[in-house]
Amino acid sequence: MSFADSLHGVGQYYSNPGLGIRYTQDGGNTWSNLATLNVAHIASLALIPESYYVLAVVVDDPFTGNTHTILSTDLGTSWMDLGTIVGVPGNAKFESPTLGYAGDWQPLSHTTRMYKYAGNPLVGLFSGIALDAQVTLAPNPVSNFLQVHIQVAEPAAFTLLLHDVQGKLLERKTIDPTADAQVQFDVQRLPSGVYSLTVSSNKGYITQKVIKQ
Repeated sequence: MSFADSLHGVGQYYSNPGLGIRYTQDGGNTWSNLATLNVAHIASLALIPESYYVLAVVVDDPFTGNTHTILSTDLGTSWMDLGTIVGVPGNAKFESPTLGYAGDWQPLSHTTRMYKYAGNPLVGLFSGIALDAQVTLAPNPVSNFLQVHIQVAEPAAFTLLLHDVQGKLLERKTIDPTADAQVQFDVQRLPSGVYSLTVSSNKGYITQKVIKQ
């Protein structure tokens, strides 16, 4: 289990099938069920302070080693994939949206490692704070190439995440510090439907709907 403060925490339990997550907001006196994840193992489960977003490192198949990080901003109702990772960091603990630690499972290829999350630029996504930025998507609806224009008051680094409606990560792009950024996504091969684009910096994040024709 993981507590963000003295009252708010999450814990995992074994369900059939999958693994379930429970949430408390009264220091563990009462718990409510959040979600069941159809994964082989949850290596890390963390409740991030301030936003109370739920972060998990999940292993879909222990034999293939398919490990990735997922985040829920609505207490398990929906999840967004943040991408695959190298290694299996376990027992993650966040002191704040900008600082987190985890320990590596004992691998055969190298000595055990400790990991430190410094929070830039995904700290904005973890904090739950709305990003003060002008984000323009054009054209939208889009058929071939989506142009993203980001304008902020002060230069910042950005991470852009394109997801489908199930929260599956389709593409991730990073931008070096700037106050005026332009980036393009090729969506030609995507099926028609609704997608979401999240822009995150160390100041916050914003998510916009993308319509693919």
